[in-house]
Amino acid sequence: MVSTVPLSAIATCRQDLEEGLNTSLTTVYLCPRDDYEMHRQLEYLWGLELHTLDPEHERSIMKIRKSMQIALPTGTRRWALVPTEETLAAMLAFQLNNCFVSVSDRKSFLTEFSAPEFEYIFVSFAQDVDYFVRTPGKQPKRFTAPYNNFPRVTSSANPFFVTFNSRVLIDRYRYSPSNEWFRAFRLIRLHWNPSTLPDEFLYSCYPETLVTMSDDEMSDEAIGDEPVGSDETMVTPPDEALCSELDKEDFVYHWVQEESHQPCDRVIPPNVIPHTFRYDHTRGIEICEKRPQWRVESKRGFQYFERLFPAAAARFKSSGV
Repeated sequence: MVSTVPLSAIATCRQDLEEGLNTSLTTVYLCPRDDYEMHRQLEYLWGLELHTLDPEHERSIMKIRKSMQIALPTGTRRWALVPTEETLAAMLAFQLNNCFVSVSDRKSFLTEFSAPEFEYIFVSFAQDVDYFVRTPGKQPKRFTAPYNNFPRVTSSANPFFVTFNSRVLIDRYRYSPSNEWFRAFRLIRLHWNPSTLPDEFLYSCYPETLVTMSDDEMSDEAIGDEPVGSDETMVTPPDEALCSELDKEDFVYHWVQEESHQPCDRVIPPNVIPHTFRYDHTRGIEICEKRPQWRVESKRGFQYFERLFPAAAARFKSSGV
């Protein structure tokens, strides 16, 4: 049986463990705070309502020792937690189910994976770091590369948050304890790529009164006999409280993204001169020659012409060319 230790019992220096298992801890947030497009993707796959993913949720944080914050030269952590193969298989089945059922039939990952703690595999991506693990009543034990017999780690962080946060390191270093593990991780990771979400989900936060019929669906009876734009037509202003609840920026963002992929005719700006074919060049020169010559056809123009180009002006006087 593999032994387990809490994440807070691991450090990269022995002194960091001397204050006890529940003190001198720092918080690591596992969910991005400003990637709103990714938030929508995860909300759909993980069975949440639109705009309800909380980056600071209590199950999206890890409590670690301060010495565990040492990063690689690239700025990323030297280590990561990954779910066991059994947990990863359950995560894949859950996410696939949410992909193939209606929006209303999806299940929440917080409900389905609600255990107080989960068991994880501790993975070190640097071979030059020693880890110290402390268990109650014993002195810290030292683990050096290749970290054989490293205990399993327990944490209250949800495995979906943990896997999402570790995905970059797993992809970069191709970590794979088994073929089945990597297959499940690859399929879960594939769903997190940006994709088109169902309209039923994207518009689920808007009241049904905002959903209007298309022009083809509107009948003469629905329009009524009253002419459009008449003085008698009453327009009810939208409820300000309702507007404040809608994420207008997100709605406009998706609308712009959809419109940007629509086909459109190429429009030449008015200040762009179109290309002239070779056989038009002569005709263009002739037209320019027939234009009024201000420098010789006006008294003031000829004065400038004579002052700036005396030889040419003398030649023009004598020959008229």
